[in-house]
Amino acid sequence: METEEGLVSVIIIFLDEERFLREAIESVLAQDYPSWELLLVDDGSTDGSPGIATEFAKRERRISYLTHPGGANRGMSASRNLGLANARGEYVAFLDADDAYLPQRLRRHVEVLTARPDVAMSASSYIRWFWDESDTGGSPGMSYPRPSVLAGDAVWQPPVGLIMVTAVPYLHTGTCSWTVRRRVALEVGGFEDSFRSFYEDQVFVSKVLARYPVYMMQDYLARYRHHAASTTRMAKARGDTADADGARFVDWLLTYLDEQGIGDPLLLELASNRRPLPAKRPGWTGQLRLRLGAAAKSGLARALPRAWYQRLLILDYELDARRARRAYRRLCRALDGSTRARLPEDDV
Repeated sequence: METEEGLVSVIIIFLDEERFLREAIESVLAQDYPSWELLLVDDGSTDGSPGIATEFAKRERRISYLTHPGGANRGMSASRNLGLANARGEYVAFLDADDAYLPQRLRRHVEVLTARPDVAMSASSYIRWFWDESDTGGSPGMSYPRPSVLAGDAVWQPPVGLIMVTAVPYLHTGTCSWTVRRRVALEVGGFEDSFRSFYEDQVFVSKVLARYPVYMMQDYLARYRHHAASTTRMAKARGDTADADGARFVDWLLTYLDEQGIGDPLLLELASNRRPLPAKRPGWTGQLRLRLGAAAKSGLARALPRAWYQRLLILDYELDARRARRAYRRLCRALDGSTRARLPEDDV
């Protein structure tokens, strides 16, 4: 398929997202960068979201509606790969169906990738967008800019970027934050179909960071919706753990590094240390603790005024950011005396 220069292919995958899909699509329509196409990939929805996607595709020639054969549910990775296979743009951006772009999102990323032809992908930050489930139909709550860890914009040379996000997972900015050159997305083989939900995004980003320079910008260019029906929040509410998925991700990462001939000792050590211990579902006492903890959080959410509860969550995020800054500084000091990898180019 011929690539169209300057075109950004935005891929939104969705599964039963009638509640938020329209808003995500409209945030792409509102972009101040005009050269884009939008690929809406249905992963087997049974609600009203296919009707919403079809409506927009009929109304706007730059929007396409895609499904798997037979309307099957194939998982997040396979759905993103279907979008990639049909993308025509020089660049590919991603957006989850419950999130939204800010109007300058595409333009800022294209500016960076045009000015820096040496980098394969750009990543930006986002505003955490609290959603109040107590109101009928839901309503926006507080907006909270995700605290920065880097001193300024930075270019991560391989494999420094992968070392960074492996040692400091907080630096992983999320799907709505990436724009990648389409040729690079295809060169790394896209997403791994076997990762249907958890870690599917980290697998793809790890492939890029391991092999290519990546530009990290500090601009806030998207809204990440915090709501009870998200995949991650629902798993936590059930008391589920991602230990098994985390262990599988580590196994995949170590295998991938070996296949690519990337033997940086620090990276291999950090990757091995990310393996959850134990890498199995906890016993009944552990499951009980998880469920009680989830129930306590749910009880607080119902008992406290909305603003109070959201401020508690924000405090928790602030603590995460402080821990991430300390870990990042320690890692930079460790890399400073190392010949194994270059430090990020801060304040580009």
